Amino acid sequence: MALEDVRVLTVAELSNYLRIHRSTIYRLVRRGDLPGFRIGSDWRFNVEEIDKWRLGQTAPPPETGQ
Repeated sequence: MALEDVRVLTVAELSNYLRIHRSTIYRLVRRGDLPGFRIGSDWRFNVEEIDKWRLGQTAPPPETGQ
């Protein structure tokens, strides 16, 4: 994959992509749960790594109501 093919998102763009609040992103990054890297004081996120991370997340089992 060529370097120009790598898609990198800012916190605001990732917030829209995942449909979660920016503060949630910062919390996940601080805990080391979300893959990202810093450029100066700004966080950046590789879309491929985020997609792998997202697929690795497990949803809680649905309640049966019984």
